[in-house]
Amino acid sequence: MDFKDRSTAITAIFLLSVMALISFFSMREDSLTFDEMSHIPDGYSYLVTRDYRLNPEHPPLVKDLAALPLLAMNLNFPFQSDSWKTWTPDQQWRFGPEFLYRSGNNPDKIVFAARTPMIGILLLLGFLIFRWARELGGNKAALIALALFAFSPTFIAHGRLVTTDVPASLGIVAASYAFFKFLKDPSRNRIIVSGVVLGIALLFKFTVIIMVPVLGLVWLISFTRRAIKEWKQKEEGCVAAFINKFATQTARLFLVFLIAFIVIGIVYGFHVSGYAPQDQKLHTQYTVAMYDQDPEDHPIYGTLIWAADKPILRAYEQYALGLTMNIRRSSFGNTTYFLDEIASSGWRSYFPFVYLIKNPLALHALTLFALGIWFVKIIKRGRKKGAPDRIEKRLEIPAFLIFVALYWIVSIKSNLNIGVRHVLPTFPFIYILIALPISRWLDETTRENSLKSVLKDEMFRIVKYLLVFLLLFWYAGNVLKSYPFYISYFNELAGGGENGHRYAVDSNLDWGQDFKRLKNFLETNGIERIYLDYFGGADATYYLGEKFIPWWSDLGPPKGYFAISLTKLKGAQALPVKGFTLRPEERYAWLEGKEPIAKIGHSIWVYYFD
Repeated sequence: MDFKDRSTAITAIFLLSVMALISFFSMREDSLTFDEMSHIPDGYSYLVTRDYRLNPEHPPLVKDLAALPLLAMNLNFPFQSDSWKTWTPDQQWRFGPEFLYRSGNNPDKIVFAARTPMIGILLLLGFLIFRWARELGGNKAALIALALFAFSPTFIAHGRLVTTDVPASLGIVAASYAFFKFLKDPSRNRIIVSGVVLGIALLFKFTVIIMVPVLGLVWLISFTRRAIKEWKQKEEGCVAAFINKFATQTARLFLVFLIAFIVIGIVYGFHVSGYAPQDQKLHTQYTVAMYDQDPEDHPIYGTLIWAADKPILRAYEQYALGLTMNIRRSSFGNTTYFLDEIASSGWRSYFPFVYLIKNPLALHALTLFALGIWFVKIIKRGRKKGAPDRIEKRLEIPAFLIFVALYWIVSIKSNLNIGVRHVLPTFPFIYILIALPISRWLDETTRENSLKSVLKDEMFRIVKYLLVFLLLFWYAGNVLKSYPFYISYFNELAGGGENGHRYAVDSNLDWGQDFKRLKNFLETNGIERIYLDYFGGADATYYLGEKFIPWWSDLGPPKGYFAISLTKLKGAQALPVKGFTLRPEERYAWLEGKEPIAKIGHSIWVYYFD
């Protein structure tokens, strides 16, 4: 390892270490978020009972990893609770609070232990981004891409939590990386590794299923390019050779997908091994009935019910059931606030807009800069001889663009608009696509040997490095300044986190993370009673006891202190659109025009009524 490689490795370790420290210390201050209330207890139930009745709408692997440290904590499991024994469509939301807050366990220790493996996933993703960018563009590209990742407020915000978005990002990047290795060298080991990694990725989140057609398309493009090149070099036997090679390569691709399929079956097989077949079938029937679907009229649902108690098929039925639930939820949407409106059917402008205001302005500046460099390169290159060969060597670039475009199209068409985190898997590819042209631009020279040209190149290089450094410094500094409020991060265009509520809430701003800060506010100010309308995973009764009184709009203004989560407030006061309705008494009219006396984090407002 030469000096440049050594210094690059040291810088990369430093960047990942900073990210790890920020993530570790900031997660200790954040309360249990909404989705974690389900994911953490669900994962523990899987490992202890091998029963997958809870939350089949998400694959198990993230929840399993989060629950691994909990096995050493001697926790109480509420086997006799109705939340475990009695199945309902929202069973995980009843079981979660029961396990965490009403079974004699310490919820804070559980949450801290469960979040710790998530930071490991975050750092592994950073390492893969660094490694792939380095292979594609060298040390500078690797460090630029890693810096964009390490100081991303969205990755820091969600990489500390037991949720599926960052693991899905890791799975997609890892599966893509392994697949490109397989394309370049379709050996037996590469086939196995690619299949196993793809299978693991599919167990992180159901949206990773999009990788199957994407990888298939990338394989087809790669094979076609090589076939055309070889076709031009041969005169006899081309058709037979083409057919033979196509059959061989297709078989290898099939093996990759088959191995992934087997991995899914093995993992799901473990998770249904303690799940009584009759219960699995009954719960599948309940789920189908919840969707008001007649199995006789809908073969997919009928097939799911039929397979639910069949050996071997049970594992794949659970995966297919979860995938079906996920697709249905994306189609039907979720109640969401966006730009003073509330709806359950989504907005086509949602993801582009929140991407614009939830990422640092420096990232957008670097994106425009990279696009400008790419554009100039394309204009200069034109149809220059040898250009196709260079493009072929960098099949990753069009593949990245295909994936990002397809993932964004699917997300924009989806009605599930509850956070920029849902397009997070595209971020690593965007970072690499930004880093590659900028790193090449930094090294460009006029290639003339005169002293004047050398001096000019050196001066210009200093200016270029200074410009890129300042943009990255702005990017990192803006994020460091936001500590520890990363879930509620908004850039300067939106007016920062304190003004983010004007545009979006839910996991963009308020996921319940500030409840401990509310508790500290009450203790600091000696407040003995608080009326509360809270959105999140924390249990108000557990933390506040008799200080807490549940409250909502219909009850009118209370006497004394009242706290409300902004997801609740903005949703109530927004303009209902697209068939969504709100009763007048639900709209918190008695808070309109009234200023809060305190703002807890960026997500809870406190009022006082005489």
